[in-house]
Amino acid sequence: MKIEINQSGKIEKKWVVVEKISEDIVSQLLYNRGLKDKNAIANFFNPPTPEVIVAQYPNYLLKISTSQVEKAISIVKEAIDAGRPIIIHGDYDVDGICGTAILYQTLKNLGANVTPFIPDRFNEGYGLSIESTKKIKQTMNNEQSAINNRPLLITTDCGIGAINEAKYAKENGFDVIITDHHSKGQALPEADAIVWTDELAGAGVAWLLAARIKNEESRMKDLGLVALATIADVQPLTGVNRVFVKYGLEELNSTSSIGLKELVRVSGLEGKKIGTYEVGWMLAPQLNASGRLQNAMDSLKLLITDDPLEAQNLASELNHVNQERQQITQQTVEEARSQVTQIDKILVLQKETWHEGVIGLVAGKIREEFYRPAVIIAKGEKISKGSARSVNGFNIVEALRQTQEFLIDAGGHALAAGFTIETTQISRFQEKLLAVADEQLSDDALTPTLHIDAEVALNQLGWNLIENLKKFAPFGVGNPTPVFLTKGVQVANVRSVGSEGKHLRLQVRSTSYEPRATSHSVIGFGFGEWSSQLRVGDLVDIVYNFEENTWNGERYLQLKLKDLQKTGNGH
Repeated sequence: MKIEINQSGKIEKKWVVVEKISEDIVSQLLYNRGLKDKNAIANFFNPPTPEVIVAQYPNYLLKISTSQVEKAISIVKEAIDAGRPIIIHGDYDVDGICGTAILYQTLKNLGANVTPFIPDRFNEGYGLSIESTKKIKQTMNNEQSAINNRPLLITTDCGIGAINEAKYAKENGFDVIITDHHSKGQALPEADAIVWTDELAGAGVAWLLAARIKNEESRMKDLGLVALATIADVQPLTGVNRVFVKYGLEELNSTSSIGLKELVRVSGLEGKKIGTYEVGWMLAPQLNASGRLQNAMDSLKLLITDDPLEAQNLASELNHVNQERQQITQQTVEEARSQVTQIDKILVLQKETWHEGVIGLVAGKIREEFYRPAVIIAKGEKISKGSARSVNGFNIVEALRQTQEFLIDAGGHALAAGFTIETTQISRFQEKLLAVADEQLSDDALTPTLHIDAEVALNQLGWNLIENLKKFAPFGVGNPTPVFLTKGVQVANVRSVGSEGKHLRLQVRSTSYEPRATSHSVIGFGFGEWSSQLRVGDLVDIVYNFEENTWNGERYLQLKLKDLQKTGNGH
């Protein structure tokens, strides 16, 4: 299938401007987000507090089972009163780590005999597994307090698909509560209680349960961890998630957590405002790094420690591991890119030397570059691990389930999933997955689309608009940063900036019959190739985010380029 390439060597994007319903930009943005009546708009700008959601959660989270939540609360409180061992079993990504920290600290503060557990990616594998249960049981058998006292195993961010694993845990003496948000299969585990919704991150589910267990009406803590997890797990920032992230970011910016303060410091964010970008691209990768290359227990320890020296050492070590992770990822991306000799509807790439801890990141990079679902497999001698990232319109976890006869296990979401496979089955799996993609993946879904909120003139861009745009934050999936289009602006200045000239700096001005010409600064990250193709006086159509930037203490307005097209010569 042919891929259209533009003048800068990038895949050509289809520009789609939302239907215009108002000259007022704010009204247009509200319409674009489906906010069309006064109540919806009021709830968007003035959402309910987390306390209200906890007290009235069935009204806000329609998929969650109230009876299962109450059953889980009863089981937990009985275990605490009886002094039974409680194990919080998380997962090795940011969501699982944060959810584990939330439940662990909540139960510990209530006097529970509680222990956190994060599986080792390389020895126990993803989520609740037979191996992780064996390890927990072995550890408990070495502790006198656990003998003849039926333990309670609580999962967070995992377990909804662990049919055999939950059965194994029950057969080996555990009571089991599952809290999760991943896609359900046709069958559910036989647990004592299942607290599930796909409307929240895994840490959000854990936080709701923790808040209900505490039954506090005062301001809840640990929302900073929920914000970290929700953003890192790329959850839609709408509804309850918007509330949790909005208040969670406030908490994160004034956190009293020693570990989070050190994480902020090593990430170079000390004294700076932390928003969704800083969490997603700077803090979350630090926490994820240990689970990718080593063991994620160090990340968990950082979040729950009250020892300043331990926090400092752990944060520094995570920073070092993350730098190593970046190098391995970059090398693997280059190797994977070199394997792409034919552009199929889905790209399946594999190699023996690839590190299974970074294949998810590599899949995301390949998906982004070629705008195709990408499956990256770290081949082992007998068992291989795979990670997949998809595009809108192709549910990758459902596609994997259609190849399940070749897989040992699989799980995830519509756009991101992982699996384990016998190495000898890879070629058959690849053939079946390509057939599924050929049948179900349309050409339209493989055309990258740039959704534009409104076409505007440069003279509409000012400080008043910036202040109004801030009210729409936090931005993310489901509530993206507003995107604008301005046609026929004139290039007043052009140059490449950054290392190796990878980025583009423009000054553009209006060419319409305005009383006074309007000029704006434009930064195009990754658009450095255009610096040799543009001349002063050229006319261009630009698509961008409109933002405030600060340099040396000075605030100024800036257009952050998302795409551009050359439209002619303005001389």
